[in-house]
Amino acid sequence: MIKSVLFPRIPSLLAIPLISLSWTSLKAQSNYFFTQFDGPMDPLSWTIYRNGSTDPSYVWGIQGAESFSPPNSLEHLYPVGGTEKQSDYYITGPLDFEFGGQIDSLAHHFSGFGVPAADDTLGLYLILGSANPAQATHMIELIRFTGANYNNDGQWRKSYAINIPAVSSGTPVYLAFKYATVNNWLDVRFDDLYITRYQGMQISEEPVAESNDDALVVESELVLPSPQKGHYEIYELNGSLVSKGLLDYKQSIDLSGIKEGHYILRVGAQRIRFYKKDY
Repeated sequence: MIKSVLFPRIPSLLAIPLISLSWTSLKAQSNYFFTQFDGPMDPLSWTIYRNGSTDPSYVWGIQGAESFSPPNSLEHLYPVGGTEKQSDYYITGPLDFEFGGQIDSLAHHFSGFGVPAADDTLGLYLILGSANPAQATHMIELIRFTGANYNNDGQWRKSYAINIPAVSSGTPVYLAFKYATVNNWLDVRFDDLYITRYQGMQISEEPVAESNDDALVVESELVLPSPQKGHYEIYELNGSLVSKGLLDYKQSIDLSGIKEGHYILRVGAQRIRFYKKDY
């Protein structure tokens, strides 16, 4: 279930250093990347495709009038007096989701008198086969902003944990925002897009001791050295994923659903080996 949470506007991105403890038994299971829609150096190499009206006044663009994390955000204003269907896409360069992934978080801001009608579309999609939606082999809806997901009150909110399905290797894959309406008053902005791209699991050849002497021993909760932000994963020593989640400036992880045994916690590029002990 996708959770949307109301946020105040913030003056800048808050960066918290990750924990310094490390463990080397697991190697590169995921890639993490993000964009704040701040201009030409954006790492995702976005392109605009228009399959309807091409009015140059109403199109996806980077603006600074309203942003979640200054200076800019992605914006699309409604086509005033429009008479032709507008179907605009804002699309990344090619990505690799062979093992799937997720949108960890996405900030969104909606305003105007309208809400999406049945023939309007506002959402985030996975496009397969071609960056041009008209030539794509498949379009997979990741989240559609309508109903409870659309609040036109001019407040920034965040949606979390949006699943990205696995796509076979060799298939061109792209992420795309879609905005489609005739003249419904839908002014929309997006900011701070965080993405996790899962990769194959690899276990190093280093021996792993079965003794508890070199592992952190915990019971129902794993307390981190400082509050963390980002995705975490917990693995058994054989590489099996047993738990994952999102740390939103939290300093502890609930382990009540994990059985006794040795595990490795991954937070960003850091590793912590621990022993979960039943109490």
